[in-house]
Formats: sequence, structure tokens, C-alpha cells
Amino acid sequence: MSPDYHHRARDRLFPGAAVSAAPTFATFAAEVLDQRAEEGIRGIASERNRFALHVGTACFAELPVDEVRSKHVREWLRDMARKDAQDTRGARKICDDTIKRSYALASAVFTAAVEREIIESNPCTGVRVKKRADARATKEKWAFLTLDEQKAIATCEAIPLTDRLAIRFAIATGLRQGEQFHLELADLHTGGPAPHVLVRFGSKNLPPKNGKTRKVPLMAEALVAARAWLAELEAFAPHNPERLAFPSSRGTRRSVGKPLGAGGKLKKYLALVGITRRVRWHDLRHTFCSNLVSGVLGRKWSLEEIRPLAGHSSILITQRYSHIAEADLVKAGDETTFAHGPLMPLAMTEEAPPDTQRDVTQWLEEEAVAS
Repeated sequence: MSPDYHHRARDRLFPGAAVSAAPTFATFAAEVLDQRAEEGIRGIASERNRFALHVGTACFAELPVDEVRSKHVREWLRDMARKDAQDTRGARKICDDTIKRSYALASAVFTAAVEREIIESNPCTGVRVKKRADARATKEKWAFLTLDEQKAIATCEAIPLTDRLAIRFAIATGLRQGEQFHLELADLHTGGPAPHVLVRFGSKNLPPKNGKTRKVPLMAEALVAARAWLAELEAFAPHNPERLAFPSSRGTRRSVGKPLGAGGKLKKYLALVGITRRVRWHDLRHTFCSNLVSGVLGRKWSLEEIRPLAGHSSILITQRYSHIAEADLVKAGDETTFAHGPLMPLAMTEEAPPDTQRDVTQWLEEEAVAS
């Protein structure tokens, strides 16, 4: 927005007010973002982008930070609710999650101003982000793949084997995108009586989202995918200086949002097996949790068991999966051959991996003691 807009807003809200010596919100926010970057805050690049698109254009952005009031924040949120999204998904308003994250970022800036004693209170305090009632409220915000669809992907020879295995590993372990593609070879243990993966990183040199490392057992399908991937890795990425478990073909870290490279390959691969609805890479993680909570793989997991396995910071997050229509998933499972063992055909000569299900109880007990 133009400076004139902000000046008019200030004159309208504070007629005849004296000029404040405090920095403007935008200037102070830039300092706060720089400090957050120095402190290694996760997702700082996304925060900067979100600030440029939504927060830095707020009606109060050019006001001195000590002159911003709750009514300005409410006015900004009303503007946000009317704002059009700028992406390739067609004409629509920006989503509620974008508004909430932008609000949280603005609140963090004001909190920093309180801590530095520039202002006495945070003007975001007491301001609620209203949830809009529209057609999107009746739809799921995430998707999961049925067992038939998972099998179709695993056996589709039109999908390059390396990409197919990366997808299978994601579904079978539930690792977040950043966790899988910053995984190091030293943390991928496919031998011994209890194969597992040690999740130490969520991005380069930074811990996972909840700030804690965790051990994820490699159960049957995960172990098949991991061993098959390792058999292909040297030919796929002969130069792998950082010893990454899932590097790009050039041996570099994969870009966030483009796990299989440029060109929207996941969407194209899904279309090859008849999946045309919107499915993101993160939905592979949802598929993993849905498989466990429904029990379609042979054992029904409780939410309390899934929480540490998925690395959720709270059981409230895991409870998103409690509403899954189990009858539909079980029906799909009954119609699909998907037993423990080498679940999908592979061009491999190794013997079938052991069923590690018996190790799960011991693993859960160890995790409970560690936490």
C-alpha cells in the first residue's frame, strides 16, 4: 500500500496527534525478523515472505509501533478476510490458516516491542481471528491415499523407481518432508533385530518441528522401501558429499516444496494411477497416520501410540485422525492384499525383511521412559 494510505489512516485514527519517537511497525518488524533469523527460528524464510505479502501491507504498518491499537489490528484482519489469494488454484480468498499465521507473526512483533519496553501492551491481545463460514468449511483440509491407491503407486512402472521408493518411504514412516530429505545415512538403520530411523533434523542443522529427536521403527513396508532405496542410491546420486539418505540426483538437499524436483512431478505421478484430486506431499504423512489409526495394516494403533511415532507435540494434534471413517478404510483393506512382509513387487533379490511388529511394544515402552 502507498505511504499516503498509511498517512490517511493515521490522520483518521489520531487527528492532531504528535509525532511519536518510536519506530514504525514496519521498521521495528524488520529488526525483529533479523533477530529471529540470528536465533535460528524455524521457517524464517516463510515468515519474511508472509510479512512482505500480508503483514507489511497492513493499515498500521507505517504507524509508530506505540500508536497501534487493537482497533487497527481488527481493521487489518477485516481487510485480510477480503483479500484475494495469489496462486494457481483459481479465484479464491486467502485461507483462514494464512490469516492466522499472519496474525501470529504480527503479534510476535508486538510482543518483542513489549519486551523492549517500547509499548506497554500487545494490541493483538483480546483480538480474535474470526473463522469464516464458507463452502471450504465442509471439506477436509487434507487428504489420504486408500490402500488400493498406495498399491497402485508402488507398482506403477511408469513412475521412476527412485521417486516411487521415496514416496513409499514417506507413506511407510510418516516423516515430514523436511525430516526425510535432511535425513543422513548414518541415521538410517536397516539391519539388526530392530531396524529404525533416527529423526534428528527438520531442516539443515535444525531439529524437527517439535524440537525433539525421535526414533521411528522401520516396519515391514518401510524396511522394504529403505533397503530398495539404498540399493539404488549410489547410481542415483554418485556424488553425495553430505551423506544424505535422500539427496537429489546431484547430491544436494532437495528444495522445500519440490521433493521430487521441479515440474510438479507428484501430481503427474498420481495422475498416472488415476488420482486426480489434490494430494500434497504432506498428505503422505496423513496417509501413514490414517493407516495406523484405522488398523487396516493388521494392527490398530491408539492415538497415544501414534503421537510419539509421528512426532506430534500434543495429543490434540493426533486427535485429528480420530474422526476417520474406519468402516470405509477397513472395507478398502479387505479388498486389498496388503499383509506384512514384502508388500509390493520389487526388482530385488534380497530376502523378505523380518516382521518388526513384535518390536513395537518394546519401542513404545522405551519412548515412554525417555519422555
